[in-house]
This record gives sequence, structure tokens and C-alpha cells, in this order.
Amino acid sequence: MEVEINNGSKQVPIRKVQEDVSIRMDDHVAIEEALLIQLKTRSGLQDLTITMRTPGEDEDLVVGLLFTEGLIDSSDQIESVVMVDPNCIQIEFVEDHQPNLSSTDRNFFSTSACGVCGKSSLDSIAEEPKHKLEPFSPSSSVLLKLYDQLASQQSLFSLTGGIHAAALFDEHGEFISMREDVGRHN
Repeated sequence: MEVEINNGSKQVPIRKVQEDVSIRMDDHVAIEEALLIQLKTRSGLQDLTITMRTPGEDEDLVVGLLFTEGLIDSSDQIESVVMVDPNCIQIEFVEDHQPNLSSTDRNFFSTSACGVCGKSSLDSIAEEPKHKLEPFSPSSSVLLKLYDQLASQQSLFSLTGGIHAAALFDEHGEFISMREDVGRHN
């Protein structure tokens, strides 16, 4: 019997086999569910895409997706983000912002794979990113401590062993924020 836990995982019965010993036990696995992303525009409600994700940080996931796809330049262009139900989220833009969906250069199909999936051409993969950050070069000592800091924040990975994470650190290597998700692109 599967038991869902509110942290992005569920318990499932498994059979663990080591050499000639077989044990029935419960294990934690990461949840992966579809999320429909809808846009409220002047012309009405439009389905943008469905992506696979670990439920929990859906607003951040969708706003980040809109940003990286060039549909927004900042979160200030969003009027509201509403979870319609556990697997559907609607984004409404401020009055003076209407996204140009033709600029995405993507057959807008999303998976839990990397951000390359769904691109419409090889040339589009090599394009410059829509948003660039100011480059900086942290010291090697800063870089070397980031992995341990990230690992210490990954509670869902510690539980399941099957989840990806992305973290934000400042230029001194100080932890700011982290999100875990089943999808690498998320």
C-alpha cells in the first residue's frame, strides 16, 4: 500500500534483495506528477504546457520557466499565480504585459528532462540565453564548499536518493535558497 507523505515523497512496499536474502520493506520514492500551466491573457485562458514535477514549489517552478523561456523579464510582470487545483496553475499578467509566445522557439512540450527537450532546432540550443547574469569568478575555496552546503539542505534527496536540486548562493558562497524537484530543468 502506497502512503503519500507531504514532503514530495511517498512510501511504497519493496522487496530488497542482497545476495540470497530477500526482505519486504517500505521505501521512500519521489513523487512525479503532471502540472498544467495556463496563461490568462487579453484573448482569454490559454494552456501553455504540461510539465512533470515534484509537487510543492509550483509557483517558483512556473515563474522560473516563464523567465527562462523569455516570456517575462521579471516577476513584476505577473499579476497573480493561482493554483486552480493540485495539478493546474494559472498565471495572469499585469495589464501592460502580454507574452510573445512565438519567441519561445520551442514546441512547447515539457518533460522532467533537461531544458533542451522540445527545442525546435539544433540552432536554438546554441542560442544565447534570453537573460544574462553578470559574470563573476568565485574562488576555488568558495566553489568547493558549495556541494556540502547543498547536500546539507537536500532533505528529499536524503530520503529518496532520487531527486535533483538547484541552489542559489551569493558570491561569497553563502546559501540563499534551494529547491528540489524530480526534473533536472526545474
